[in-house]
Formats: sequence, structure tokens, C-alpha cells
Amino acid sequence: YYFALTFCDQSSSTINTKDILFDMTTNCVLDLNGSTLKCAPNDYIKFSYIRFTNCNFLIKNGFIVGDKVNHDYSFGGTQELGWGIEVRGATGKIENMDISMMLADAIYIWKNYNLSNWSIISSGDVVVENCKLHNCRRQGISFTGNNFFEIKNCDIYNIGTYDGITGTNPMSGIDLEFEWAEHTAGTMLIHDNRFWDCDG
Repeated sequence: YYFALTFCDQSSSTINTKDILFDMTTNCVLDLNGSTLKCAPNDYIKFSYIRFTNCNFLIKNGFIVGDKVNHDYSFGGTQELGWGIEVRGATGKIENMDISMMLADAIYIWKNYNLSNWSIISSGDVVVENCKLHNCRRQGISFTGNNFFEIKNCDIYNIGTYDGITGTNPMSGIDLEFEWAEHTAGTMLIHDNRFWDCDG
């Protein structure tokens, strides 16, 4: 199956951002069963295709294809905030996924905020297994804090300037960012992965 998707407008058009295609906020299992999710070309500078927020999740067995090649870059700037899967204060597993052609990262894992008191909610245990993450402009995976993080048996390649489209820094296979005090570094296991042609 092949799905062509467009974004719902959940933010101000004055800053040219859209939020998400799917925002999962309750416990869920999303088995794509070989399906492809692909968004129509757009000019948005910030968005996620799928976001898991403050929930337990499993996503597996599918393809997510970005609009990197046909994206409208006329808004300017680095345009480094377009993610395939965003994990925000959630716990779960990404398994057997092929994520490519993202404006920024295939996968972005970070914190969320408790809006009642602005306290930090770090993502819990997150496992990325048997995935192909490739041909994205900025990163394969960005990781900025959670309790436990494991990446295993993944292929991460062609990150940066590929397909005739200029990348945006850092252009790494995996980027671990703990430079901000609010980011927590839990246990990290990165093993049995293969990396090639990452410009960073």
C-alpha cells in the first residue's frame, strides 16, 4: 500500500510551520505491514511525520519517505526541523522501518514538558532495531536525553548532501546531544550497526 499524505494546519502560517501528520498520545501499536507513508511536497520548515508523545508505543514494518528532493526551500534558513519519527517524552520501540528523504532527521528523540509546572519529561526506554535510515539532510538519529536508549542492527547511510540536495549540519549518522543542562544522559547501547557515507 502507498499513502500520499498532507499536513493538517496546527500552527501559525506566519512562521511557516506545521506540526504533525500523526500525533500519538495514547499507548499504541502501529504496524504498517509494508505500507509507505509519503507526504506531498510542501514549504514547511518544521514538522514531524509521526510523533509519539508521553505514551508507550511500537511502530514497525513500514516506510516513511520525506519530500527532501521536491521540497520548496524558498522560505530560507537551514530548514533542519523536519523529522520522520519524533519521540517526545515517550517509551517504545521503532522496528524494521525504512525512513528516508527527510528534511532533517529520520528519527529525533527528546524531552517533553509538563505544562502545569514546566518540569522536564524525558523519554523513557527507546529501542531502534533493524531499521534503514538514509538519504536525510541532517542526521540519521538525534538523541537528546532519555532513560535508556539502544540502537542495534541498523543501516545508516547517505546522510548530508545527496540526491542533488545540500545537507545541513551536523550531518551525522547518530548525534548525541547533552550540552544543555536539561538534557539527561541515561544508559546508551549502540551496537551491530553499519554506517557509510555520512558527511559529518
